[in-house]
Amino acid sequence: MCGILLRHADNSIDKTPSVYVVGNCAVIGGPLTLAVSDPPNQPVAPVHDGDDPSKPIHLQYFGFDPTSTATPTGTQIPRFVGSASTQNQPDDTFFLWSYGALTDLYEDGDGFIILGASAAGGPIAVSCTMSLTFTDMYGVTASLSVADDTAQTPLQPVGQTPQYTPNTFNVHEPGSLTLLSKASAVPSPPSGGTSCGDNYYFQLLDTTGVPQTAVWVQEAFDAAAGNTFPPNLQTNMNNPVNPGFKWTSDLQGNLTNDKISALWNPPAPWSNYGASHRFRAATKTFVGGLPVATRSAQWNYGDINNSPSHGTTQN
Repeated sequence: MCGILLRHADNSIDKTPSVYVVGNCAVIGGPLTLAVSDPPNQPVAPVHDGDDPSKPIHLQYFGFDPTSTATPTGTQIPRFVGSASTQNQPDDTFFLWSYGALTDLYEDGDGFIILGASAAGGPIAVSCTMSLTFTDMYGVTASLSVADDTAQTPLQPVGQTPQYTPNTFNVHEPGSLTLLSKASAVPSPPSGGTSCGDNYYFQLLDTTGVPQTAVWVQEAFDAAAGNTFPPNLQTNMNNPVNPGFKWTSDLQGNLTNDKISALWNPPAPWSNYGASHRFRAATKTFVGGLPVATRSAQWNYGDINNSPSHGTTQN
């Protein structure tokens, strides 16, 4: 919006007219700047899903109200804060935000807002309409409302297929743990005894079945009816090399190997072992967090000659 005064000077020598422009302007609008804030000492996920700047911004939800500061000890704090801001706008600009299912945690009235995730979902579009009533230097008043043009702003550099700045957030909640593969990892048996062991490789998925990155996963074993619980069972929590170890899912949601093994000392006969193997996400102590899997773990001794029944299973 501009107020402009035009003046024409007639010069008998120079037939080209001269034009003087005097005025004042007010310009509003433009794209939003979307960002995230990671809690300290927590796993850091890529800013965008799949570490792709053309995809929605990555937020997390672990079952906590984003307005609450109380979390159990050892529980992972989610990346639940997303911020949006406009470019510098003229004084007296009014901002009307739209942010779907996200929660407004803070707004400064000058084009900056902090949003929280109170549930999984997405993509959730964030937009802002900017309005201004402007009176120019000549007393002319005009009003204008414009929406941000984030989704129409090309990313740089622009490739063969144009990509545009996303104005959306995806909120991911851990949903399930799926078994990808299994590989033999038999420890050395005691003299006259036997042993079995395998490495299991899991992938963490969110509630929509998409691999979820940068999330802690912890395990626990419980007695199972009709089974003998394995003695001296080594778990993440009592790992002698790295006590309190927990997995952190990578960009593809994958976890490093989960080894379950057992040793049987002589003399035979021996008993097979069984237990309930539970997994929770977003916790390193198994306090709090979200349940993502319960499996039946079995340690089968077979015989001293490594019969076909020798090994482990997780169903």
